[in-house]
Amino acid sequence: MPSDGLIIKDNVLNQYNSFTQNEVIIPDGVNKISDCTFKYHEEIVKIIVPSSVKEIGDYAFSGCSGLIDIVIPGSV
Repeated sequence: MPSDGLIIKDNVLNQYNSFTQNEVIIPDGVNKISDCTFKYHEEIVKIIVPSSVKEIGDYAFSGCSGLIDIVIPGSV
């Protein structure tokens, strides 16, 4: 598992497995964020989504009660 907690396969962000980071920067090249990827990660306060992302799955950020800033380009 990568140290940043992002589980990416075939340019799809499938899962996030860290509970220590409060800011997540999704790397350029990711095309999709899967359903429920960040679900219940209350520690996250900011997520930056690159312009390469074209699809965000259902409930991707559900239960992220600490999330106060999310940067999503208009291309998504």
